[in-house]
Amino acid sequence: MAPTLNIEGHRWNITHTSYIISTSTDMIELRATNVDSDSEFGVDGPNTAPFKALVHKDLLCFYSPYHRAALKGEFAEAKQDFLTLDLPATQARRFVSWLYIGFFLPKEFTALYELYVFGDQTENMALCRFVMSRLVQIRRGKNANDHGLSLTTIEASMKTLNMLPTTSPLFRYIVDNLVNHWDANQLFDKKMCGSYDIPKEALFQIMSGLASKPVPLVNVSSGPVFVALSKCPCCRHQCNYHDHESMEEWKATCGSIPNVTRPDPTFVQNTKHQTAEEQAHP
Repeated sequence: MAPTLNIEGHRWNITHTSYIISTSTDMIELRATNVDSDSEFGVDGPNTAPFKALVHKDLLCFYSPYHRAALKGEFAEAKQDFLTLDLPATQARRFVSWLYIGFFLPKEFTALYELYVFGDQTENMALCRFVMSRLVQIRRGKNANDHGLSLTTIEASMKTLNMLPTTSPLFRYIVDNLVNHWDANQLFDKKMCGSYDIPKEALFQIMSGLASKPVPLVNVSSGPVFVALSKCPCCRHQCNYHDHESMEEWKATCGSIPNVTRPDPTFVQNTKHQTAEEQAHP
């Protein structure tokens, strides 16, 4: 008999979230590491009360095995009535918004990067997948002539690459984004990269990607370069960056959402165990 597929917490789920909210009374106060300012929420400052939010403990634990172990195990956090998130106040607000409604609004790549790193550190797969979906949706939604404010900066990308394991879907996404939307002269300009070093594996992948470009980019301004969506991996479909463990797991999670494209077999963890027919017909 095949093992039961455990997909709880693999993506934000309104049924489970609603059930927990309506049946659980065990609450915990979330705090942020610091205050900050953001036009979306108004201004936090030295005279503003620090961020605090009361949330359902079971909801936090449902999406994060890390928080489940911390709050329901023998760790010190389990004996406290508050938990400090490793996030600034603005990002903490966005996380709480996602926890309850499965969505938050920011289009800034830097904000999404920070929330992904937080999700990765707390083993929150659903949050990481939501962030990756937002990144791809933002890229796909951009007009080819619109440079806008949603584009990642090289400096922010280099900073984030240094915080991620090379196996991370976000690591791969950032490399794809840099290779396909920036010129080589820009990528290795210290003024644009800031003081951040490029991880060796990222440097290798970026150089390999740039070398494979059929036509060198010329007369490029200080802004990013736009290529055809069909030729750009970071502008295609979100599930290529979800790290699905199998096609069965994809079918039970993202595959149940209308109009979501299945991931390419290359980006599914155990496709080597799938038949050609299973890969072609999920």
